[in-house]
Amino acid sequence: MRHTDGMYYVAHSTARAGNQIGLASSTDRVSWTFLGNVTLTASRVGSVWAPEWFIDADGSVNIIVSLRFGGSARGAFRPYKITATDSSLTTWSIPTPLVGLPAGSIELFIVRVGSTRHAFYKNSRSMRIELASAPSLTGPYTIWRSPDFVAGDGQGPALIPLDNGGWRLYFEHCRQGGVWFIDSYDTFRTWSAPVELPGLTGVVKHLTVVKEVVAGGPTLPLGRLSLRSADLGH
Repeated sequence: MRHTDGMYYVAHSTARAGNQIGLASSTDRVSWTFLGNVTLTASRVGSVWAPEWFIDADGSVNIIVSLRFGGSARGAFRPYKITATDSSLTTWSIPTPLVGLPAGSIELFIVRVGSTRHAFYKNSRSMRIELASAPSLTGPYTIWRSPDFVAGDGQGPALIPLDNGGWRLYFEHCRQGGVWFIDSYDTFRTWSAPVELPGLTGVVKHLTVVKEVVAGGPTLPLGRLSLRSADLGH
């Protein structure tokens, strides 16, 4: 996440068990400085998993996390959010639940389209990526694409807007392996066939893709594009 101070920030898991996540910052996305751990103060947090940033319409900086309560390793994860209470990201609110999502929702990635928040998540019971929407970050969410709009077992969803007006969803394919993507041009109602990203299979897992607009970058026309070979002999 690029913050208002111009710095880049990463939130990461610290251990399979515990009640903390870690934060690090960078000026160039290459060299990183560990800033410390954030302790989630809700009672009996046993595991914290898959933190993801979400900047809401009011400018608030949030981290979406999946929490497991108690000591059981088999308990279901549930989604929560914490909100930075200062611009330096050193103090955070207590965890607040995201209402309407099923037990076992994990690895949430949330985007805002207009006044609607869309949550993409892995259902750890069905092992599929599902989609739910809500009028606010904390819900209530309504599941409207279930149980399987990504064919097969998917996890670690990450979504970016495309320059031509569509959206691209990246995910890890558990059954076939590798990192794949699908595109939508009608606000998540229909999707293209999955395409595997070359060079990433066996190298990365649970990646997050972030789009950053860079001054002087390419400008693409709106609408779908098609390419045709100029040399049909090859």
